[in-house]
Amino acid sequence: MKKTLRILLLMATALIIIFTLAACGEDAKSIKNAAINENGELIVTFTDGSTENLGRVTGEDGVNGATPTVAISEDGYWIINGAKTDVKAEGKDGVVVDENPQGLDFYLLPDGTYGVKAGKALYMENIVIPSTYKQIKVTQILQDGFADAYNLKSITIPDSVTSIGSGAFESCSSLEAVYITDIAKWCEISFENNMANPFCYAKNLYLSGEIVTNLVIPEGATEIKNYAFYGCSSLTSVTIPNSVTSIGWVAFMGCSNLTSITIPNSVTSIGLGAFSLCSSLASITIPDSVTSIGDNAFAGCSSLSSITIPSSVTSIGDDAFYYCTSLTDVYYKGTEEEWKAISIGTSNGKLTSANIHYNYTE
Repeated sequence: MKKTLRILLLMATALIIIFTLAACGEDAKSIKNAAINENGELIVTFTDGSTENLGRVTGEDGVNGATPTVAISEDGYWIINGAKTDVKAEGKDGVVVDENPQGLDFYLLPDGTYGVKAGKALYMENIVIPSTYKQIKVTQILQDGFADAYNLKSITIPDSVTSIGSGAFESCSSLEAVYITDIAKWCEISFENNMANPFCYAKNLYLSGEIVTNLVIPEGATEIKNYAFYGCSSLTSVTIPNSVTSIGWVAFMGCSNLTSITIPNSVTSIGLGAFSLCSSLASITIPDSVTSIGDNAFAGCSSLSSITIPSSVTSIGDDAFYYCTSLTDVYYKGTEEEWKAISIGTSNGKLTSANIHYNYTE
């Protein structure tokens, strides 16, 4: 079966041919195409119509232990196995450029956009999902899209992606890094479950190539959706703008190095498990706009020693402060009577047994 790793092999092919022809005193010819035939041999076709067989090639698509990596540089050139080539992604000097050199599988969706799965890229270490395929937007990573990609170390996800299906990154145990370019767009992605988010393994977020430790959600973002930063342990602080009105389920669950959160007065609810297992979080101030704290919202925040709660809160869900073993002080902005009127769910013993400081003012 004919293979189509044209771009992956182009740089090595060109070098071999140029050196060979130079040694023979011949003029270098332009390469039109490079492909692997059914026997696994690399066949190069030149612009003058001639061909050359460069022999058997091993290692394409992760076979035989090699895991080629493909990316595009900022100025539009292919980067193959970490080395920048002189080949433009849109084609150069008659070269036939494979639009999908990584071998991803694309599926046309009912809305006319594309969804993507790993396909032949399943064994690669670094995958770059394009924002378009055949000039049409790529908007979804499909269910189980990259599941069992055991070699995968990094994934680049474009701003065009709006949803990621269930289990898309399940069992990606080698995954270390997620690369994006727009935090606000990331906050808007619909993740179907926790394994739809690559942070379930990756832990590290990179924005435009730089690792993110102090996360600043940009002004204009209106919500932080479910699972948005689930398990992202590179984060140490989070600043949320006044434009955000809701923080979704387990949005920051497992951000184990998170020590500081800024929650604005625009937020009205803190979702289920939103900050659970943030084991480095020592204190938190709930703004006056919040009326409900969801189930498990701060469960497992074992370093949390104090929390400030406004009188606007009318309900605190089950297990909201479960296993908050260090919690000793609650600074409540209302009266004792108002505190007693709050609907507090089960398994919140550390909250109710803490020192309650009534009528607290900042």
